[in-house]
Amino acid sequence: MMKNEKEYRHSSLKKGLYFILALWFVSHTAFCSDAKIKDKKTSSVLLDKPYFTLRLEMKHCAFAVRFNGVTVFRDMEASPITLEVPINHWVRTGDNEITLSLYTFSKHKPLSPKAECHVKLQVRPDGTPHEDNLTLSTLSYLGKMAPMGQELALSTRAGRYDSKRQLVEDKEGGDVRIGTVKVISPIPDEPDEAGKIFTQTVTMPTPFPEWAFFKSDDLPSDINKMPEEEFQKYRNSLFAEYKKIHQALKNKNVEPIIPLLMERNQEIDQAFYKQPGTTEKEVLAYFKRSLSDNNLELDDKDIKAEYYAVFTHSNKKLVKLETDSDQQVIAFFFKGGGGSTQHEIILRRKNNKWIITR
Repeated sequence: MMKNEKEYRHSSLKKGLYFILALWFVSHTAFCSDAKIKDKKTSSVLLDKPYFTLRLEMKHCAFAVRFNGVTVFRDMEASPITLEVPINHWVRTGDNEITLSLYTFSKHKPLSPKAECHVKLQVRPDGTPHEDNLTLSTLSYLGKMAPMGQELALSTRAGRYDSKRQLVEDKEGGDVRIGTVKVISPIPDEPDEAGKIFTQTVTMPTPFPEWAFFKSDDLPSDINKMPEEEFQKYRNSLFAEYKKIHQALKNKNVEPIIPLLMERNQEIDQAFYKQPGTTEKEVLAYFKRSLSDNNLELDDKDIKAEYYAVFTHSNKKLVKLETDSDQQVIAFFFKGGGGSTQHEIILRRKNNKWIITR
């Protein structure tokens, strides 16, 4: 899974900040429900409305963090960053892979001795504050410890742990299995970026169904090797799905958008314990507000496929279009400057059909 870890057509790994800013009515659910915390000795938080997050604590490192092959955050400016990202809609029962890629942008340059990089997989009962988080695993890199060969010393030790007993180690009956941290250096297929990749597998039960994207068709393994004509056809087929949404917004008629987002909306409802149809209503209300807001305007009334690069997530199941500066196809800009609202649209492919899944 680590080869072709990141794949753009007509663009290189970008120095800048990336985050799914438009979580589309996901993250706020952390404090919305009436959680009932059961006896921790007999109940596993993993099965009783768990709220999974990745907590990132980064200093002096250009990095990308992926979960099950999905890029959830990257920063190529080595900015100090601390944040928590909800990931229920990416989690699966069984093996879950956490990936930390650290970049130097030169094969002759080592990782910074000042680098402090921590990725924590955490869980808490839905509806409770982050102080209730239980850390399932930690993937850590400390540059100052590299000369002693101890740069991964703070990572969770491989073994089995019991989620019913606050993750005490249980070599026989533990329901959470943490794998040994694997290191890949240099980064495959990215010779200009250099650096290292660290991966950790966490095997665990969850209450979720298998999300549809896990069962999707595999996408082309290397779009950069496609003949130009074949690539243009591929990108145009993707762009046509975005164009349907953009045209509906341009016409100020949001109703045609809803069938296109059906799978996405239904799975977000399931992942974050919403009543069926809740996300659909929120999306409708949001777009209607944006279209009626005199301070906002829809971006690029004459958008074209060639404006966008194709980004394939490393699991080879998900793809999207965006510009080299991370601008999304669907965006509203504040009139007179001052920023924008970007809406990431992620697609999968099944039986030769594109489906919006996130």
